[in-house]
This record gives sequence, structure tokens and C-alpha cells, in this order.
Amino acid sequence: MGVRRRKRDGARAAALPIVLGATALYLVARTFVLPGVPVLLGGDQGFFWMYGARMLRDERVYRDFFQFTPPGTDVVYLAAFALLGARIWVVNALVVGLGVALGGVCFRIARGIMSDAEAALAAALFTLLVFGHPLDATHHWWSMLPIMLAVLVLSPKSTSRRLAAAGAFLGIAAFFTQTHAAAALLAFLVFAAWEVRREESARPKLVVRCVLLIGSFCLALLAACAYFIATVGLRPIAASVVVYVWRHMRYAPLDRGVGLPEALTATSVRWLIPYLVVYASIPIAYGLTIALAWRGSSPRDELRRRLALIWLVGVALIAAVLPNLSWVRVFAVSMPAVILLVWALGRAGTLAHVFRWLAWTGAFVLGSFLVRSTYRHHAVFVDLPSGTVATTEANREKLPWLLEQAHAPGDLFAATRPGLYLQLGLRNPLSLDAIVPGGQTTVALVNDATHQLDARATKYILTPPVLDDPAMDEGVVAFRAYLDAHYRLVRTFPDGDEAWQRR
Repeated sequence: MGVRRRKRDGARAAALPIVLGATALYLVARTFVLPGVPVLLGGDQGFFWMYGARMLRDERVYRDFFQFTPPGTDVVYLAAFALLGARIWVVNALVVGLGVALGGVCFRIARGIMSDAEAALAAALFTLLVFGHPLDATHHWWSMLPIMLAVLVLSPKSTSRRLAAAGAFLGIAAFFTQTHAAAALLAFLVFAAWEVRREESARPKLVVRCVLLIGSFCLALLAACAYFIATVGLRPIAASVVVYVWRHMRYAPLDRGVGLPEALTATSVRWLIPYLVVYASIPIAYGLTIALAWRGSSPRDELRRRLALIWLVGVALIAAVLPNLSWVRVFAVSMPAVILLVWALGRAGTLAHVFRWLAWTGAFVLGSFLVRSTYRHHAVFVDLPSGTVATTEANREKLPWLLEQAHAPGDLFAATRPGLYLQLGLRNPLSLDAIVPGGQTTVALVNDATHQLDARATKYILTPPVLDDPAMDEGVVAFRAYLDAHYRLVRTFPDGDEAWQRR
């Protein structure tokens, strides 16, 4: 009996390192191609590469350049560039590290409500289908890591130390994404109220728990932001991360639908399947959890408590992204849904085995396809100031041409491609980060940008064809009018991007 128990304990202890190792191997295969050349990644993370590089040159966020999220992600890239250099392999290594950390946290939370084998399945589905699809280490993912760490800390029990630690993790999350952290904090407060009521405890106990959560949240956030408050001032920070977000980021235009990367049609549905699977899994997971956890033959109290915490945090996070819906935000907050879906379908009686077999098979097929696709579509090697990179055929012409034309660091304004500055060893000549459709780029921001373009005589502007649409919001239309008046089109690249030269 003792030998069997030691074997079981040894297998359980080895499970986490195996999950972390497998996750790392997969993500390395997606972000580097043999012989160790980094893949040129895209996505919103390019904004934070740029912010980190600007801070490395002693520019101040919220004063010297525009930014509407808290500075946590900027600091991560600043620290990485300061330690290892502003190189493409560094940002890819950060993607791998973040993905491994998220996969490990997913596994640890999941094993608290299911077997290690099921928890490994949840971590695999999250890594392959969710995080491993965009491979975009933007601020949403960096905030989700401390949020899920808070869930992990509070899962066993609600002691004073654990409540304070959970609140501190949520405060750190707010240093990356203010909206995600606020939604998660609300979920933790609701959970505290539910738990006190379930325990039939006195009301003062609820007050103490709320004070611990809110107090540690505020202290952690204040400590993280102290340097920026002291050097930049509270008013510019509040104007960017509170006022601007409230005015321009609250609501998504109705024509954006559910935020898919492309309109759902008969021709696009095939490649949109992974997105649709993630979207569908969220309501299914939360609905099944309610049905199973609160039915007549309810699970034990400890399990129900853990399920309630995961459920509340997941629902709060998805509610926070609904007003400005996009697939990037949905993917970033879907870890709780993945965990609960695996738990719920694992309780499907005789069908549970079939589900696990199908899920593992699907995960293996998807992972193999994505690795193969990485090598297939990134077969072009280009030497850049940030290192040799593996990229797509579309960049074979564009990157060398831009590198040849833009000699000085401020010669190019990449209107919607902020990642180019790191890749080409350039710097953004403006305080504005990019021209972003959808109401984010206001006329006032465009006016400041055009004045700076004139003052610095910026030679080239790179734009996508989408900025040609006359139905765009006023800020984009104003920028397009300035572009037509002061620049001339000199090159159109295979991916549709246009290079404009000052007249």
C-alpha cells in the first residue's frame, strides 16, 4: 500500500514539470524555426515593443508618447530590452515564458477540481487553441496571469493571508489592464459575500474580507504605479487610462458584430473554426457548470467552492469585454471557461471517455497543423537590425525596401504597424502610437500628429489600404486628407500596405 501511494505521489509531483516542459517545447516550435531563428510575430504586442523601446530611450509614458493602458506591459518589455537588448528573439522568448506560466497556472487550478489527466487536457487545450493561436503577448495576457494566480491562491481556503495575497495579485493585474482587474476584483468580492453567507457567518466577517481584498489591491497597485505618479503626475495618467478609455473605448460599433477577425461567410467559416470553437465553449462551459454544480446530487462543498470562484471570475471577465468585443479580448479571458468545460464534460458519464479521446486527438492534430504552418509560412529569412528573422513571403520585398529607404531613426511613421520600429531599428517620430480605426484616434490626436510630421519632415508613412475607406471615423479621415495633401504614393507591397513619400 505504501509503495503504491509513493508511486502515485511521485506521478503527481512529476505532472507539473511534464506539463511545463511540453508547453515550452510546443511554444518554442511555434516561435522559432530551425536553426533557432525567431519567427516574426505580429499582433497588438508590437505596440508594447515600441513603448518599451521608447522608455529605454528615457521617454516618459503619458507625457512624451500616447498610451491608454497602464504601464505594466511597457515595463516588462523595457526590462527585457535593458537586460538582453532590443532583439526579436527577446520578444519571442517572452511569448514562450508567458505561455508556459499561463499553462502552468491553468494546470494547477484545474487539478484542484479534476484529475491530473483532465487538468493536463485543460492546459493543453488552453495552450493550443487559445494562447497558442494568436501568440500575442499583449497587455490582456499579462494581466490574466496575476488574476489567475489570485484564483489559485484563494482556491484552497479564504484565510486572511490568502485574501491579502489574492488582492495584491489583482492590484498587479491592474498595473497591466485596468478593466480586467476591476472586473476580477468585483468577482472576488461577490465570492467573499457568497462564502460568508454559505458559512452563515456574521456580517463583520464579510467586511474584514472585503477590506483585505480592496486594501491589498490598492496597496499593490499604488506601489507598482508610484514611480510613474512621482515622475509623470497623476493627472496625465488619469487622463489616459481613465478619461480616454471611458470616452473612446467603452462601446464597439454595431457593425463589428462579435469581434471575429473576418465576417462569417461560407468561404471564411473554414479558417474561422478555431475562433468559433472558443466563442461557443464559453457559454457552454458556464451553463454546464451551473447545471452540474447546483443540481440535486451536488458535489462536495470544497469542490463547489472552487467551482464558484472560477465561475464568478470567468463570468466577470467575459462581461468586462462584451461592451468592446474582439476575439483578442475573448481569447484572453477564456481560461476559466476552458477549465470548467473540461470539468463539466468529464462528468458526462459514459461519454466522458469519448470526449477526452476526441479532445486529445483534436489537440494533437491542431498542434501539428500549427507547427507545420509556422514552418511553411515563415520560410523567408531576412537580416534586420534586430536580428535575422523568419517571416512570410509578403515581407520579402517590404522589409528590405523600408530598411533601404528609412536611414535615420525617425524617417518612417508606420501608421498601423508599430512592431516595425523594433524590427528595423527605427523609432516612432510622433507622440501618437498609431492611426487606429474605430473611434480610438481622435481628430485632436491627428492634429498633433500632423504638426509633428511637418516639424520633423518625416520622409515616409506606411499605411494599410483600410485607411482609404471614406466611411472611417473623423480622425482617420482627417489623417487620410493630410496624407493625400503632403505625401505621394511610391510603393504598394504584396500585402496591400502602401509606402508614401513626402512631397
